[in-house]
Amino acid sequence: MGCWMENVRASRYAVPLIVGTLTGLMLGCGAGGAAPGNATQVVAKVNGRELTVSQLNQELVAMNAPDSGAASTQEALKRLIDKELLVQAASQAKLDVDPIVQLHIDAALRETLAQAYEERQVYPSVPIDEAELHKFYDSNPDLFSARRVYHAVAFNTDGAELPDALLANLGQTHSADAVRAQLSRSGVKFQEDEVTRTAETLPLELVPRFAAAKAGDVVVATTESGSPQVLLLHSIDISPVSYDQAKNAIGHFLRGRRNEAALKAYLQQLQSAAKIRYVGESGSKASTGQ
Repeated sequence: MGCWMENVRASRYAVPLIVGTLTGLMLGCGAGGAAPGNATQVVAKVNGRELTVSQLNQELVAMNAPDSGAASTQEALKRLIDKELLVQAASQAKLDVDPIVQLHIDAALRETLAQAYEERQVYPSVPIDEAELHKFYDSNPDLFSARRVYHAVAFNTDGAELPDALLANLGQTHSADAVRAQLSRSGVKFQEDEVTRTAETLPLELVPRFAAAKAGDVVVATTESGSPQVLLLHSIDISPVSYDQAKNAIGHFLRGRRNEAALKAYLQQLQSAAKIRYVGESGSKASTGQ
């Protein structure tokens, strides 16, 4: 399980922006051709093709503009025009019929349709109520009211897992020199670094273990690549977070977790009602998990 502040499911809001660009190829965006059915306000024309307020707003989102003031809007419009010029050039180069480009367009469209259906038809629309937010806050003091910040020497290993005997010995180790000696004796290669980890960045299952640790203790975690990370805690700061400070983040996490559960249940229904037949060697391997 990832840290509690992560999106349970990765955000895909960038996908419609990709689609907006790629489908310009499918719509035939050569010079002089206006977008069909355009009923929104036009902000610019590039070789006769209209660019709209909706596209401009989408570009503002794509560039993470801090506001929609004049400077941000001007930059977004410049980017939108540049992108349109490239799309037109791509169309003239017949990239709209290139098989690889068509695969990317199809994948982006499929992703966008799936995302839109999830958000509009699958995910619960009822807000997370205040009582549930408070319950999560009160049930997780190690993340909030008793939140701690851990300063450690990290020994990042390159193996898949550490031997049980080494793990047992590390539990009795309380200095960086001793950790180095234990790892070297076991033939484990490592790189050393100074790190700071806050409670909310830890995997949920590791939070209690870190909360029970003291300065000088060793805790074994996992790096983003999946390799074991041996952490020698050399100092710990107490840094509580109030309910008001954490409320929005808790709501985001609970919505993500609820959406994941709703999607899993809905997909099970669809799968049980669908006729799915695996074809060929690749399909056979996928069906058996090989």
